[in-house]
Amino acid sequence: AAVQMFYLTGVRLQVVTPLPDHLPVYSPNLGDPSRYLLTWRGDVMWNTRAGSIFAVWIMFLFDENSFNWKVSSMTHGLTVAGMSWDEVVRHDAVLFVPEDSTKIAFWDLYSASMPLFVPDAGVVAQIVCPEPSSIDKNHYFDNRLRGPSFQSGVFELLEPFNLVQNCAEKLELWLPYSDYYNFPYVTIFESSIDLLAKIRNADLQATSLAMHEERARRLARSKIDFFRVLAPLLSPANQSKTLGHANSAIRA
Repeated sequence: AAVQMFYLTGVRLQVVTPLPDHLPVYSPNLGDPSRYLLTWRGDVMWNTRAGSIFAVWIMFLFDENSFNWKVSSMTHGLTVAGMSWDEVVRHDAVLFVPEDSTKIAFWDLYSASMPLFVPDAGVVAQIVCPEPSSIDKNHYFDNRLRGPSFQSGVFELLEPFNLVQNCAEKLELWLPYSDYYNFPYVTIFESSIDLLAKIRNADLQATSLAMHEERARRLARSKIDFFRVLAPLLSPANQSKTLGHANSAIRA
């Protein structure tokens, strides 16, 4: 996980996914009077008691406080078992509940300019930590991972990520380092009522556009990073050509 690698090495890697270069991006049906919220898959979380209750509560809350929003879920048993990517991007927004510290789907959704609503670390802790089984907690952070700590230089068990003990405290301390909470234009909510209020007041089209522009900036900068790694393998002429393309992308 990115958080654990950051803890081990002190290096934070920038993530860019090429998915929007090959698949559809955010395309809600603006002519539909209803709005559609997709609760993104929590393969493990939805199968816990607290996770299942949270999913059902969100559906109930939106149903009882209807303002033309409809809720569906990727994997929860009450709704569909899966969707094509074309179906995903036709939703107006995604409620993304992280079930571990890094999910490739988060970067894919962000790069597809899908407006994202993510619970803060306190809400995640309320969902994850009550589960008595250690299996789901181990899924969240890999507490079997060992390596030389950047801080101490000692080959050690990464105790900060062992959620069997002091689960809530550790999640609230370490999870905010995840990209969920550091990418711009992601809406963080502190409770289900806060989620309801923020979705009501959100300018989803403006958010999607800002995410699209941010993705372009990150992609351009990642090209520079890769150029610096690969430059020694290129001829001087190809170095100049490649660097010129990357700099043009950043200026754009």
